[in-house]
Amino acid sequence: MCLKFYGDLPITLWMNMPSHHQDDLICSLDETPGVDLHVVYDSPMAGYRQKLGWQAAPREYRHTFLSGCKPLDAVRTVKASRDRIHIFNGIWAVPAFAAALTANLAQGGAPFFVYSEAPNRGLKRGVLRRGLRDAFGRFVARSARGRVLAVSRIAGGFYRGLGFPDGRIYPFGYFRDARPKSAAELALGSTGQRPVVTGVARGLRVVFVGTLWEAKGIDLLLGAFEPLWRELPGLSLDLIGDGPLLPQLNQYLEDYPEARIRLRGVIPSDRIPRELAAYDLLVLPSRGDGWAWW
Repeated sequence: MCLKFYGDLPITLWMNMPSHHQDDLICSLDETPGVDLHVVYDSPMAGYRQKLGWQAAPREYRHTFLSGCKPLDAVRTVKASRDRIHIFNGIWAVPAFAAALTANLAQGGAPFFVYSEAPNRGLKRGVLRRGLRDAFGRFVARSARGRVLAVSRIAGGFYRGLGFPDGRIYPFGYFRDARPKSAAELALGSTGQRPVVTGVARGLRVVFVGTLWEAKGIDLLLGAFEPLWRELPGLSLDLIGDGPLLPQLNQYLEDYPEARIRLRGVIPSDRIPRELAAYDLLVLPSRGDGWAWW
């Protein structure tokens, strides 16, 4: 793909809400010489996300929030920026973004991108709604200007099924700048003590990070660990996060006192990388995540 621009590279990034999953990427784009970045958010961060440890405020880059009649505001934003590269977070999940994408298709201009995970296949949708959604997706895929930044192999396959050719689907992801500030920080966890990895028999610290709910496979994780508590006396498991399964987990700890499990609750997202440095193994047993792998 060859894009020709004279002067700055103008990019408008459409995101549903501020998120630490995208914040480092956005800041890197904003700091790149020659990039003229504008981020359009549909709404501020949801309260339930903040309760999970997400940081609420976007960092110092140019951004605006849609207001008033959001679909109309989105269309106006597109019409005022015809020659910019638009990157839309999904196709239909946010109605205002679907309106903006439709306006972009209608007026032509620079190439546009869909930055997306795979849709949640666990959600139940009616036949009519699913049909309209897929028809709109195929309509978008027919535009020669459209590309996909696919956040997983599953997403790539989904958008390929809508009609996007392989040559316009690019492996992508969510990127965190988790580089340690120093060699000492790399070796030390938040406790300030260097983790010692001396084999499972003497100690193996395992950690899970995420929402405590069925989709994350918490029951699968507990089932896998049950036969190990007696076989591996040095094994421990920490669960970082909160969610609807918390009462069941507390009950589990009462029923299985031999389980060396610690419920650590919510930890702010900016502290997670350093926390993980204190463990030997990170386990993510999700039944399905839209951004699982490539």
